[in-house]
Order: sequence, then structure tokens, then C-alpha cells
Amino acid sequence: MQNKTIRKPSYQFAFPVVLFILLAVAMFAMTLYGAISYQKNAASQKKNFARETITDYIAKKISHNDARGSVSIQSLGDGDALYLSDSAESGEYVTILYTYHGTLREIYTKPENTFSLDAGSSICEAKSLELKKISDHLIQCTVTSKDGKQSIYVKVQSGVTAHE
Repeated sequence: MQNKTIRKPSYQFAFPVVLFILLAVAMFAMTLYGAISYQKNAASQKKNFARETITDYIAKKISHNDARGSVSIQSLGDGDALYLSDSAESGEYVTILYTYHGTLREIYTKPENTFSLDAGSSICEAKSLELKKISDHLIQCTVTSKDGKQSIYVKVQSGVTAHE
């Protein structure tokens, strides 16, 4: 009779394999979570950037044209418009910021000229522009875009006039 030894199964190889699989799954889950978080963060930043760019643009326009009597709020079409007067060698000009057909528009013209609302250069998408004179030196500017509303307060050193 031969002496047969029964070999017991060895689990020495199984432990490193299971550990490797667990580590691979954890790394995959962490990478997936990071990618999803990055996408959400990038979308949020893009949305905020679009909204803030519009209001920053308007605030810069006001600060560059901040001279006595040069900043006024008037109605134009269905909404508000910001009129920024400017004196040049060839006469008086006005920059008008307003919304028309879902875009913020800008036109530079002589005050006595008439123009159609679609004549202005399209700056960016904006559903509406609301301008409110808070005091003689403060304007509240609210822009509504597809990404939501953004409001800012702009200080006007020289004063602001509002015409209805």
C-alpha cells in the first residue's frame, strides 16, 4: 500500500488576490466619485461665471462713464435701459445698454438719433435687465439670464438720474 498524503488547500495565494481586488474596486470608486464631483463643480462655476460676467460688464461700463450727469436710467422697449453719456470732439454720444429678444445689447449713438432695438450689438444672453435707483449715488442692477438672477449694487460717484 502506498502512503498517500492528503494535501490541504492553501489559502496563501487567495489573500493577496482578494486584497488586490478590494484595492482596485476602492480606487475605481474614488476615481468615479472625483469625476462626478469635478463635473458638478465645473458646471456650477460655468453658470456663476456667466451670470457674474454680465453684471461685472455693466458695473465696469458705469465706472468708466462716471461723470456728472452721464449715468441715467430710462425705459426702453419692455424694460429698463442704462444710458451713459459721453462727450467727444464731434459732439455728444450715448451708450445704451438694454435687453432685447433674450440678449443684452449695447448701442453707441448720438442722443437725438432714433434706432430700432435690434440695431444694438449683442453682448451676451440675458432675459431681462432691471435697474433701480436706490439713492443719488447707488444703482441696483439685476440681470435675469437662463442661469438665474444676479444682482449687484453699483456706486456712482457723480450721481445718477432716473427717467420714467
